[in-house]
Amino acid sequence: MKRNLRKVLLSAALFGLPFISTNAVMDWVPVGTEVATVNGDKWAETTGTYQHKDLISPDMGVTINPGQLYNKPFTATAGAGNNTLNIYGTLYTNAPSLGGTQVGGALPVPLKIDKDVLVQALTTDMIINIQEAVTIEPYFASPDADESGVAQIYFNAAAGRTITVNVNHDVTFQGKTTHVGETTGFEDLIITFAGRGQTTFIMADGTSIKFDGKIDTTNGITLDPNSCLLTNWQTFTSDAGGTKVFVLMDQTASDAANCKDKVVFQRLPGDLRTLVYVGPNSLITYLSDNQTGLAGGSSTGGYGTVAFDPSNSGTGRMVLFIAGAYETDQNPFLPSEGETKTPNPAFQQITKKFPFNDGAVLIVGHFVRNFLPGTISGCTGCSGEGETPVITAPGYDFSTPAGIQAIFRIDDNVAFANAGSPSPYSPNAIDRRGLLVVNDVQNHGKLASDNYWDLYLTAAGGFLGEDFAYSNPANALRNVRFGFLIGVNGALDVFHNCFLDHAGGAVNQQDPLVEFDANIDPVIADSLIKKT
Repeated sequence: MKRNLRKVLLSAALFGLPFISTNAVMDWVPVGTEVATVNGDKWAETTGTYQHKDLISPDMGVTINPGQLYNKPFTATAGAGNNTLNIYGTLYTNAPSLGGTQVGGALPVPLKIDKDVLVQALTTDMIINIQEAVTIEPYFASPDADESGVAQIYFNAAAGRTITVNVNHDVTFQGKTTHVGETTGFEDLIITFAGRGQTTFIMADGTSIKFDGKIDTTNGITLDPNSCLLTNWQTFTSDAGGTKVFVLMDQTASDAANCKDKVVFQRLPGDLRTLVYVGPNSLITYLSDNQTGLAGGSSTGGYGTVAFDPSNSGTGRMVLFIAGAYETDQNPFLPSEGETKTPNPAFQQITKKFPFNDGAVLIVGHFVRNFLPGTISGCTGCSGEGETPVITAPGYDFSTPAGIQAIFRIDDNVAFANAGSPSPYSPNAIDRRGLLVVNDVQNHGKLASDNYWDLYLTAAGGFLGEDFAYSNPANALRNVRFGFLIGVNGALDVFHNCFLDHAGGAVNQQDPLVEFDANIDPVIADSLIKKT
């Protein structure tokens, strides 16, 4: 059936319904009369007062704005509209499902997440519509300074259930970093995918999904654009907010073998590129409670799958972009006092790097004690209405491997279905599609194999490597691996007639900490530096 015909039939079916409750649909929307700037961010206010109407929280409608029907966690239920969540990114007079209208044209206001916000399809499939370009971030550095310090959206699709996200406009998930006045700090945004069901992002032509963050620029290393030598070593820090995307490995071997993918990014036809972007201090990776990596090591399965489906009858590419952490020289001309301008040979070249701030897609499992939202975020009592939160450290551990298999797939299931599911299925060369991975990471990071002997070179001896070693328990909450990485229990599954293009933004990169450590001891220089 053609897509336009499906739209006509759907419209006719909805038109024939006798009654649809206008408040059955859940809205996430900033509501107010004007936009205020506080601590460098935009907030929805009503007649000069902040009333938490751009906040998404399990307390909404209970202890915050009692009786409010929008900006709440959402569980799909049966009935007209009861399975639909609409998300807006500009200011409204009220929730659109309650008759609200846009204020002053289009005034963007980020939606703020506080505590653990559950989005669940347990007994009924869910539909999420991105109605406008929207930014979603932690509730941090607020006008009331009453945030919990935890921000997680927990997508939970039970076995046989689906959450379909119609990405009709760009959506940005971002961690938050604030350095304004006396307000200094950062907070990550956690996006978790749980359950044996499937969450599918259907991306309109030209749209983007960004998992973004900031770079901590307080420290770094300077790169001479002429000699390419690294100088001005300082302590490396990554104290900036990012987005942590966790795919829980609670699927079974049968789920994985039968391509019941937990998270799917799928594009609609067109000639524009669709983009999934992983920004600085942000990552996509997998979590498991199976620390043995063996069947029977956990009752939750031990498998997790992510799939990209670039099927397209047009020419537009599907791109996964992993951002690096660096600065470039933005001066097109050399400094001069006269009118003569001399072109700058270093224009747009990298001049400074910030190790351990890059983005990452890590196809490998990491340990977490269990899959409860509060364990992952570190906030007990953060998912129920009106509960008093108890904040502890997050439960995930980047320094400990876990799970049986973390799977990253590239398939063309949509093209196969549109072709009538023929057997054999053999599209010609011009109809085949693939995923383009642009790996813009500029800093080597560490590896689990510890091929630089980081744990054998002590910090007491002046070496830096130990502090950043992958298996150092002190790095449980700090990711030290970057770029597009397939780990020890990772699998890259490229379907027949599909392909992967990997474009590296940096070549011949060496672990900068090894270069530093090698300069301390000639023996290290002779034995380790050659192995990079």
